Amino acid sequence: MTYNYANRRAGVLLVTGGLGIIGRDLVPRLIAAGHRLRLVLRSANGQSAEQRLAEFLDEVGLPANAAEAVAGDLGSHNLGLDRQAVGRVVDSVYSILHIAGSTRFDATADGEPFATNVAGTRRLLEFAERTGIGHFLHVSTAYVAGRVTRSVDPADTHRPSLFTNAYEKSKWQGEQLGRAFAERTGATLTILRPGIVVGRHDDGSIHRFNGLYRVLRTLDTLRARWTDRHKGQAADLGLVLPGRANYTPAVVPLDWCGRLMAAIIDDPACHGQTWPILHPAPPTVRELRDWVDAALEMHMGWISDEPDAPQPDSDNVWQRAFDGQVESLRQYFGPGPTFQLGLTAGLIERLGLTPPPLDAAYCERLLAYGRARRWGRSDATLTSAVRQPAEGDFAAVYFQRFLPERMPHSTVARVAAMTVTMGFAVDGAGRWDLTFNAGRLTAIHVGGRREAPDVLYRLEHATLAEVIDGHISPQGAFLDDRVRIEGDVELALKLAMIFNQFMVEHPTTVAELRNLSDTDVSPGRAASAIRVSAKEDAQ
Repeated sequence: MTYNYANRRAGVLLVTGGLGIIGRDLVPRLIAAGHRLRLVLRSANGQSAEQRLAEFLDEVGLPANAAEAVAGDLGSHNLGLDRQAVGRVVDSVYSILHIAGSTRFDATADGEPFATNVAGTRRLLEFAERTGIGHFLHVSTAYVAGRVTRSVDPADTHRPSLFTNAYEKSKWQGEQLGRAFAERTGATLTILRPGIVVGRHDDGSIHRFNGLYRVLRTLDTLRARWTDRHKGQAADLGLVLPGRANYTPAVVPLDWCGRLMAAIIDDPACHGQTWPILHPAPPTVRELRDWVDAALEMHMGWISDEPDAPQPDSDNVWQRAFDGQVESLRQYFGPGPTFQLGLTAGLIERLGLTPPPLDAAYCERLLAYGRARRWGRSDATLTSAVRQPAEGDFAAVYFQRFLPERMPHSTVARVAAMTVTMGFAVDGAGRWDLTFNAGRLTAIHVGGRREAPDVLYRLEHATLAEVIDGHISPQGAFLDDRVRIEGDVELALKLAMIFNQFMVEHPTTVAELRNLSDTDVSPGRAASAIRVSAKEDAQ
């Protein structure tokens, strides 16, 4: 199986993931270089593949005929195409550029990231083999190196003994499928390994806020909540970031990543090799911390190996909230792998490319862009109106039946031993105020009580469903700005963590609650001594 790259301008490059983070920067570069692109896209948000591509091309100032769209899905055999459609899709195709991938760090119930990064890659390689496409460009990650603390040679293909997360493992497995495909068919395999991709150097822009952005978003949210509580004071969170101050995470600006990838794709002499897509001078963890502090006008705290760093304070609610959000990213702050540029150093020199400076000004642009777009959060607003909950609604079942039955058996609630009233105002469902006395749930006020609770959480119906189903933690929903808090913010964070522990101790799902919806959840009904009362007064 071979391909004629010399005739590429008359041929077509078939692209997956063309509207993802990397694709949105790379696709216009390839079009500008004269490549004919055919993008495999799914319909989404009520738009067809053709509509999605047309919208993107218009957004970046390209004519509607600058690229083609084909409706396809990596989750299906032959991309979900029938025999005639396959013939049309592969007509004149000389290579596949596989950018599509799942960036989920932890394995999920729906099979990600393996469903996309392994099974999806396998189906695409099988498609290439059946249709005789002789070149495969595979976008992986530098972190297929796994959990090591050495300098990594990109030519090293040995399996790491341990991976930091499911994402790294899935990308390593995807690479191995590509190598097996190339060995079996004689096709040319080119592997592109970007580091931690962040926003464009010129303006900080990026399509989605994944990975490192979780840390930036969490710090920005904690800073805002701290400032709300301590009026007129600069935020001093007192956090201890686990890591190594002098470690250099492989941060790479999106536009630098796109320049390197486009150059490699456009040069046949670069094909058949593995390329680190990295910045030659990444910042240290200490530099990143200092730049973020300056941009957000705050003092985050310490890095754990700094001489004056204290032990993390388990009673510091800001620390616990931070740790809960960034747990899966700890390894990226060191100790961890460092990366040799390998062939990329020669490419940069040969093309006369000047890497953009990674400095405080760039960090400020990243933060400004993220904050201006609310870190990708929805603009949906929560109403302050409260109504009586609908009969049989899963929220009513949860607060009026599940909680009264399970809370008396909760070790977490007894150990916390708090005397407090916490309210939940669920947009479109109702309000419930829960009163605890020394850790014992004593009353549930349906519709709210006359006195204001110590803490009131306002959230959407869909957000409560995600919390109950375990897709997001209570504190995660708060830090994502999907929960609004009225009252003591520090107390609210502490209660959210306790509530999260209760949900781990006594899990359920929305489906299970709906199965209980035909049972009586009216005020006054409880399987314990807990008083469930109707609304006492209008709020």
